[in-house]
Amino acid sequence: MPLLEVRDLTVHYRLGPARVHAADRVSFTLDRGQTLGLVGESGCGKTTVGYALLRVLPENGVIAGGQVHLDGSDLLALDAEAMRRVRWRRLSMIFQGAMNALNPVLRVGDLLEEILQTHEPVSREEARARVAEQFEQVGLPRARTHSYPHEMSGGQRQRAVKAKSHLGRPDLIIADEPTTAFDVILQDQILVQLQEIQKRLGLALILISHDMSVIAETCDHVAVMYGGRIVEYGTVDEIFARPRHPYTIAMLSSFPSLYGPARELLALPGVPPDLTAPPVGCAFAPRCPLAEERCHAEAPAPLTLDGDETHWSRCHFAREVKVSALAREAAGAES
Repeated sequence: MPLLEVRDLTVHYRLGPARVHAADRVSFTLDRGQTLGLVGESGCGKTTVGYALLRVLPENGVIAGGQVHLDGSDLLALDAEAMRRVRWRRLSMIFQGAMNALNPVLRVGDLLEEILQTHEPVSREEARARVAEQFEQVGLPRARTHSYPHEMSGGQRQRAVKAKSHLGRPDLIIADEPTTAFDVILQDQILVQLQEIQKRLGLALILISHDMSVIAETCDHVAVMYGGRIVEYGTVDEIFARPRHPYTIAMLSSFPSLYGPARELLALPGVPPDLTAPPVGCAFAPRCPLAEERCHAEAPAPLTLDGDETHWSRCHFAREVKVSALAREAAGAES
């Protein structure tokens, strides 16, 4: 049994009389100790999926369907109190806005001690010692437990949120853009620490990002999202070596390589789809260089690739030569 099994997760946001279809029948599994990368441009639904798993959607967010099983337990069937006991103990999250994830009127150490005592029968002294230990593990001095969030730098706040996420030794951590707004040196430090924590605790990790280079460095499997849906799924080697969706190819071609000759980066025309009125066919069709009439009229079903059910793509042409040719052309190779 996988640690996490998500089946047809569907999330809407109420926007007056309209509904924003932020996540549409999202499905994936994750085993203990593995890392899954949820990748896509802003607005594709990846953060919504993370919030839905933790059930911390904003007030206008509605889980409209699907199942989320964590170690066999259906999280969507739990009442509010039972779900509260799961958060931070079995399932936790590193939020993108570190300042917003900390209480501005509480010292950071006091906040983490309160969380720990809520979920475990520990004394105040034990909680204080655990929190100080967690601070050291993420590279923060113990004295920083006495600081308020505004007294810490952005990097320090991010480390404190990271300490908060694994304080209760959860089975799964969701990391939402944990390296955003940091320089490459600090980004590397954050990723290395996440991997060390993951290895030490044996936990699973969902890494939400728009940066394919971060995904390549850290993940075992990759789910590429566009327009609220997963459009391609596979191991990190399959996605990077043999992409089979035009959007995946575009993402891989949108950042420079350290190897090979200089080449022009690919820029997509158009804009993402309006999710208050999702298109009938493929959501990527209006921006896709391979789109045909069929793409605008019929939504593609997942097609498995290379005889391997772990790699699939929602593209009518995923098994055809022209997708491979597009990937070679985007990489600057001869078609």
